[in-house]
Amino acid sequence: MEPESPLKKIVVRPLAFESLGVRSMCTYVETPDVRILLDAGVSLGPRRFGFPPHPREYKAIEKARRLIVEAAERADVVTVSHYHFDHHTPSYTDWAYNWSSEEIARSIYEGKLVLAKSYRTDVNFSQRRRGWLFARTCGKYARRLETADGRTFRFGDTTIKFSKPVFHGGEGSRVGWVLMATIRHGEDALIFTSDVQGPIVPETCELILAENPKLAIVGGPPLEKKIGGGLSKPSLKRPLRLDTGW
Repeated sequence: MEPESPLKKIVVRPLAFESLGVRSMCTYVETPDVRILLDAGVSLGPRRFGFPPHPREYKAIEKARRLIVEAAERADVVTVSHYHFDHHTPSYTDWAYNWSSEEIARSIYEGKLVLAKSYRTDVNFSQRRRGWLFARTCGKYARRLETADGRTFRFGDTTIKFSKPVFHGGEGSRVGWVLMATIRHGEDALIFTSDVQGPIVPETCELILAENPKLAIVGGPPLEKKIGGGLSKPSLKRPLRLDTGW
């Protein structure tokens, strides 16, 4: 039996996650006013634990990509929290790790309102370059490309509120910054936090709690090889306090 959703008028469908065999947090959300595809990207780890992707992972990414494209056909809005390839789809051909092509990118972004993180501010060099390329390729397919940092967009009785850029992981992370998105309709509210990794930054935790969501989709810490990839014990305990204090 599936657990009852805490949301009454917002439908949420997870499409691609680590637990489904791929790197992604892509989620489809539908309210009475608007249909939203959050972070329409998916990828595989290139050399996870020293090994190339397993054939089962390729089956998983092929399925995930198909689900993302199908959801994009229904969506009015597509969001980009940051410019890692598991959170947006590039327009070049790569069947090895991103299962991407110009045709696939066009099928996701063409004719959509794309709400994306700025590639000019609060961004590292790698994501600045990827964001610049995204704007000049996928951005041209879009009906409209809007910088979303710190902004709120209204669709009837539904709002999509984007946070200011927050750290991708720990304080001062060299990996960069991401946007969190809160979708609200009436008394329903969900927050999609992308790669906050816990969250492990107290300010990010407070921003999440301030939205008082009924459902939170939160990117957890990277538990690889060494637990937490060098994260401090207080940082790893912080998500547990967030969960138990919700």
